[in-house]
Amino acid sequence: MLFNYNKKNSANVGVKTKLISSKGKLILLIFFCILSSGLSLYTAIRSLSGRPKASFSIGSIEKPKHIHHYENMSPTVNIGQEEYQRIQNFKKHMDSIGNTPSGRRTFDSLMATRPGLIDSIFHIEHIYLSQTKE
Repeated sequence: MLFNYNKKNSANVGVKTKLISSKGKLILLIFFCILSSGLSLYTAIRSLSGRPKASFSIGSIEKPKHIHHYENMSPTVNIGQEEYQRIQNFKKHMDSIGNTPSGRRTFDSLMATRPGLIDSIFHIEHIYLSQTKE
């Protein structure tokens, strides 16, 4: 398949270059040589002269304020069945409001003002499920 594409492409290039005169081809060749030589010289001179400039910078990464490490925390609150059911209903509501354009705007607005909300819900679920295992 690739071979057929290359063969077809080379035929198209051959047809197009037949339309250019030999003097035009020579001018294009000289232009290409000057351009590639100039770029090569520029790259060589830039790499050999002076202090090299960094093409990218490395900066520190800051942890967002709304991220917490819940793994190390021991749950001190008992979550009852009724509270867990309320959380499940809230999760269902949050999942369903994203289905309409106005609901999606509400969801996005809520996530912007309360970025750790979904994480907190999952953490509370985790606490409840760990309590029910015991």
